Amino acid sequence: MEFLTAFDPLLTAGASLVAILGAVFAVYRWGRGALGKVLHRVTRFKPTVPRETLRAVPSSDFWWHMGSRNGQPAMQIVTRWYLTNIADRPIIVASTRLTRGWFRSEHNGHVLMGGPLSPGATREIDLDFWVSPAFRKKGESFTARLTLVDQLGNEHRTQKIMIPSDWRPKREIPKPVEESVHGIADPLVKKVVAILKDEVIRYRECGRSAGGLGSVQVTYKGRTLNGIGNQWRESNSPRRQWIVPDPESANMHSDNLAAVMSLFAKADDPGKEIIINALIERIKSGSEYSCIGYFFMFSLFRMGRLSEALRTLKERLVDDDKYGFGDAVRLLSGLLQYEHPRFDDAALDEVERFADGLEGHLFDLKEKSIAARAAKHVGN
Repeated sequence: MEFLTAFDPLLTAGASLVAILGAVFAVYRWGRGALGKVLHRVTRFKPTVPRETLRAVPSSDFWWHMGSRNGQPAMQIVTRWYLTNIADRPIIVASTRLTRGWFRSEHNGHVLMGGPLSPGATREIDLDFWVSPAFRKKGESFTARLTLVDQLGNEHRTQKIMIPSDWRPKREIPKPVEESVHGIADPLVKKVVAILKDEVIRYRECGRSAGGLGSVQVTYKGRTLNGIGNQWRESNSPRRQWIVPDPESANMHSDNLAAVMSLFAKADDPGKEIIINALIERIKSGSEYSCIGYFFMFSLFRMGRLSEALRTLKERLVDDDKYGFGDAVRLLSGLLQYEHPRFDDAALDEVERFADGLEGHLFDLKEKSIAARAAKHVGN
């Protein structure tokens, strides 16, 4: 008994500790429940949003060059990315900014995305920037990092990328002999040449470096784009995306083309041949008109002479260094994309024969030709 009596203080202390711990636990459970109810009341109407929605992987197509904006010299910085939506809802890039240098200078950019990105989908997008004044000289590269902001306000920082200048020293090319309009005797030819010369000037102002094709524009779904614009295709989509599904709502147009076609429509049969020959004779490598190969393609296609246009361009301009042949291919690609019902099977045969043996960027001619063939059988 004396032995047990010696432990009485310890037993009493232990019982007290158990009672205290029990009381603390009870208060904790009550407090947690009460706090949870308060937090629920405060936050029950607050929607939950994902913190991270995008993954951005750089494409290799980065460059910058000197251009002008609002009449002032400026750097145009072009970046292209593969964007994947990892969220459970459609996501867009609402804004973007470019950060560079030790002092982390920031420049806001322009997003070319083409609509929301579906959950799990991947798409190639352009993120472009205009910076004035320039912070690099022609030929110099720089490193930068982009921040993409989605419509929920989440910021996604990309890895560092190197952006090279697209400027290269140009070798001196003899200036081609310019044709004198006032020296042309035939009035029809004189009018055609005047239009061609105006198109050369228009291409100089809105050409390859700006993504344009001189006076050529595309209007589709209420938007008008210089040249044929960019074609965006969604990854893992079962839809036919090489050509537009509603060509009746698309319009490829040019005021200079309209002028040539007006001359053509008013001319009699011999006059029509004079106009066609005036065009074909001026498709020459190294000439003042070689840079507008696309315009010859557009005009001759509208006149029903696609076969002659393809053959002549391939024979005479394929090695020209003014990109006239490449731009002609780009224009043909646009015609297939937006005006594929105008191509019958014979015309599509001509396009595929034209593409055979060509190297370099063909602007998906074969894919678009096959898509145009398949589209003819939809609903038949």
